[in-house]
Amino acid sequence: MRKFLSILLVASLPLLAAPSVAAQRQPGDATPAAVDNDRFELYRAVVDRATAEELRQDYDHDVLTSEPLSEAAPAGKVVVDVILSGVAAQKLRAEGVNVQLRRNDKGQTFTEAANARIAAGQTVYRSYSEPGGIEDELRRTARRHPRITKLVRMGRSLQGQPILALKVTKNARRVPNGKRPAALYQGPQHAREWISPEVTRRLMHHFIAAYGRNARMRRLMSHNEFWFAPVVNPDGYDYTFTEDNRLWRKNLRDNDGDGQISASADGVDLNRNFASNWGYDDEGSSPVPSSQVYRGTRPASEPETRAQNRLMRRIGFNFLVNTTRPPSCCCTGSAGRSTPRRRTTSSTRRWPATTRSPPSRASTRTCPPSCTPPTARPSTTPRPGMGSWASRRSSANAKRSPTQTPVTASSTSPTTRR
Repeated sequence: MRKFLSILLVASLPLLAAPSVAAQRQPGDATPAAVDNDRFELYRAVVDRATAEELRQDYDHDVLTSEPLSEAAPAGKVVVDVILSGVAAQKLRAEGVNVQLRRNDKGQTFTEAANARIAAGQTVYRSYSEPGGIEDELRRTARRHPRITKLVRMGRSLQGQPILALKVTKNARRVPNGKRPAALYQGPQHAREWISPEVTRRLMHHFIAAYGRNARMRRLMSHNEFWFAPVVNPDGYDYTFTEDNRLWRKNLRDNDGDGQISASADGVDLNRNFASNWGYDDEGSSPVPSSQVYRGTRPASEPETRAQNRLMRRIGFNFLVNTTRPPSCCCTGSAGRSTPRRRTTSSTRRWPATTRSPPSRASTRTCPPSCTPPTARPSTTPRPGMGSWASRRSSANAKRSPTQTPVTASSTSPTTRR
């Protein structure tokens, strides 16, 4: 199976199923998604388990598969859903994988249905930069709760948008950033994962509201910092709210310099752009700009990546929940060190709150048997292509008082897969 195809294997079929909308396709209409090589669409294939495993291992690690959906797959087969550009779909068919464009009960492709929803006006999801969007919400929240919140600009995106985080703690504006043990909740690096900002911002509001009515939360927030960065890829996230671009994944780097953003050439996968083990191999990330896991020209080449790195160095977080591709299970261990060779995606990363630096390379990964990857390798195997971006600021952490209450692990990690 060639590794330059840009596909995404999707585990959560109901989450990606095209929403039902009022607009209906007319008989005889063209199917632009089938011929538009620069538009991503949702496809389905019925394959044997060996092919499914090969796809799962060779491409972006959003692990598919579902068991056979009732009579949809014959014995020994599984149903997989994939997000493909038109070019990638054609190449996959040429290799013998019969991928078919998915349509909802109104005959619409995923992108057609999304276009109709966006045109009608979203009732839940909002872009980052629109009036009343997520950026405005962060600024408004900071103004309304000056005693326990502080707005921090992590950096700027490729297009110059401020990447904002909100610190939540007692006396947030008087206590220096990073003075207390800190936890970071953030997402999404992958632009199309709309559920990720919702998880992060709603948790932020939960913490703020709980401070005023819950003594335990007040104690927790008196000794710890909680940071919320709902969108760390604002350009790409905004782009998914434009016509035909709902499934865009990367940032908006114009790799070929033609002044246009296209699936065939542009964007960098921010989740593969961090320095640790960058370019380790071409399986978990790719040197090909058209790939959805394109890692960029060099480590931390993207301003969005550098913004996250700077925040990590400044604060030295004890705990991180990264809701870019929320996991189906919550695994403990070092950030990016204890994952198997092919497991190249970001997920919830935890290390013990009682330590003042991440665990050593020899730390082990602990998962329930149901979510242990079949291709797991020893924990010392480097992580390919992207790697951890958690700060190793043990010196900064050592300055904290040992009497401070550490951040405690919670059950707030989201469990929804995209």
